[in-house]
Parts: sequence; C-alpha cells; structure tokens
Amino acid sequence: MYFGPGIHTPPDQPGNVIHVPSNTTVYLAGGAVLRAKLLVDHAENVRIIGRGIIDQPERGIEVTFSKNVTIDGLIVRNPQHYTVYGGQSRGLTIRNLKSFSAKPWSDGIDLMSCSDVLVDDVFL
Repeated sequence: MYFGPGIHTPPDQPGNVIHVPSNTTVYLAGGAVLRAKLLVDHAENVRIIGRGIIDQPERGIEVTFSKNVTIDGLIVRNPQHYTVYGGQSRGLTIRNLKSFSAKPWSDGIDLMSCSDVLVDDVFL
C-alpha cells in the first residue's frame, strides 16, 4: 500500500479504518497525510513505514493478535486514543516514531499481553 504526498481519507471505510493484511508493506511518503487508523489484526510480516503523517485517527496504529510487525519513521498527530496499541502480539518493533497530542487518553504506546517487543528512538 502506497500513500504519496497529499491528503488521504479513505472513502467508504467505516470509522476510517484501513485493514492491513499479512505480508504487506504500508508506505507513507514524506508529505502524505493519512486520516485513518491502520489496523493489523491476525496478520504477520507487516511493515508500516515512511515519513508521512497519520492525522487524528481513533488510534494511530492498532496491532492485535499479530506477529512480526514493524512500525518505522511515522508521525502520528492528535490521536483520539493511543498512538500505537498492541494487543496479544509478538515480534513488534517500533522505531523512529513521533507522536504529538494533548488529548485525554492519547498516552503514547500501550502494549497489552505482547512479547518480543522493541521500542527505539521514539518521541511522544
């Protein structure tokens, strides 16, 4: 999945959620603004990378019941809830992530029942 420079609001997606399947790379180019949550659920071997912005999602990136997921280089702005939520996942790597928010409950990275997790060079 590629999101080039510009504003991207997915049409006809309930709750502005983009489901990311197994063996997928999501790339947000510099200058890309995605107004949606990325949901990785029951998937493996997923990369969410780039220099773009995820803008005002319910949760920036949600990873549940998944394995081998990498998040690298993105900016998340004003999430309604967590910047990254991990639930019952393993092999999760979060690098070079920046999140800017002053909203209640937008408290960064929440990992629940996850294992083999690396969080490196993150600004919240």
